[in-house]
Amino acid sequence: MGKIPRLFVLLSVSCVLLVVLSLGVYGLTFDNSREEGGNTYLGKFHVKDMAPEDLNTWREMMSAPRLFAEQDRNHKIYFLTVPEGVTGKIVKNPPGSSFDYNVVFSPAFDVRGLVFQYSSSTGMYELVGNYDSSNFTGFGLDAVIVNRGFPLASNIARDELYIQHPGLLYIEDDLGGTMEGEGEIEDENPWWQHLLDWINSFWKTLKNFIVPKEGYFDDWFQEIKNAAMKKLGPISEVLGKLHKVFEAFRDDTTNTGLYWDVPSNHFYDGFPGMRVSLLRGINSILDTVKTVLTMVCVVITVITCYRRLIVLFEQ
Repeated sequence: MGKIPRLFVLLSVSCVLLVVLSLGVYGLTFDNSREEGGNTYLGKFHVKDMAPEDLNTWREMMSAPRLFAEQDRNHKIYFLTVPEGVTGKIVKNPPGSSFDYNVVFSPAFDVRGLVFQYSSSTGMYELVGNYDSSNFTGFGLDAVIVNRGFPLASNIARDELYIQHPGLLYIEDDLGGTMEGEGEIEDENPWWQHLLDWINSFWKTLKNFIVPKEGYFDDWFQEIKNAAMKKLGPISEVLGKLHKVFEAFRDDTTNTGLYWDVPSNHFYDGFPGMRVSLLRGINSILDTVKTVLTMVCVVITVITCYRRLIVLFEQ
């Protein structure tokens, strides 16, 4: 086999790494859309057979100066009009919440919304319900589709809030109506916060890419450990006890540890006393050290494999 330049191999590996890092872990998509003229058309929405009241509501939405629409993980799309004078803000929910974000409107208003969901049998978005609420202040969502006529205040990146698609977004119904989607975000973050967010996001992606998930190497290490313990003989019992001691340090429910005890009434009459664990913080430290050491081992392994690959190609 002829020699392959090292630069070519390095660039190939780098390209693969960049592609992997650029892929999103999670993201919503449209159930039914088409691309035409560089733009995206969402729909069609089946409205011509709706009840007269719902059809009138839809027609008002098509021409409403202020409109909001969102999609959730159940692929339901909610449409509602926003009165003049009402402002909207998007806030991010903690991990594990039912929805990624919440939209908060102020002041509260009465709303009558329409809820659609894509039907594979008809090939269109069908009306599946109404969303009627008095003193409406907002609800959970996973992606914004339309905020027409007013900006949404948020410190969340636009690419994260909106479903990604080519060009502009237009929403079509089966009566020939078309309205423009999306809108604008009023960024609340300073420039340096965007830089920190980008670095943090890149670090998490890199960490998830390099550091295997919990338990990935368990079987392999257990096999090596068992073989090593057989060779060590009696010394393995000492190592086992040391292992249990370190596990005890990491366990918050253990009674093993060092404590600073301050008895009642020590500083003044009525002092309730306190007990502080001096080893409790070791848990997070050990987790951090474990992650760093795992990354170092993986990087060293990758470098070693790369060098061996170069030697193989040059033979």
